[in-house]
Amino acid sequence: MSKKIGDMDSRCGECDLIDFCGDPFESPYLCAEKRFKSVNIDDYIKLAETSTVSLNDYNFFKQDINIDDFECLSDYEDAIEAFETNAFKALVADDVERRLKDR
Repeated sequence: MSKKIGDMDSRCGECDLIDFCGDPFESPYLCAEKRFKSVNIDDYIKLAETSTVSLNDYNFFKQDINIDDFECLSDYEDAIEAFETNAFKALVADDVERRLKDR
C-alpha cells in the first residue's frame, strides 16, 4: 500500500518527497499542506516529475532580496538561487494539484 503525503508528519528528509519540498518548514511544505494530505506519495512524484512548469513563464520580483543586505556577492547569489528553487517547487506543487483535480 502506498503511503499518503499526510502520513509523513513533518519528518523532513525521511521520505521520497524531499526533492519536491522547500527547505525544511518552508513552502512548499508538502506533508503539512491539506491539499495533498490524501495523495499517494508515488502519485505526487510521478506528476511532479512530468510537470512542464517553468520559471521563465512567470515574472517573479526579487526586490525583497537586496544585494546590500549581504556581505558578499556569493551569499546574495545563494539567496537568489534558494528563492528560485523554492518558487519552482511551489509552481510544481500547484501544477500537481491542478492535474490531480483534472483526473
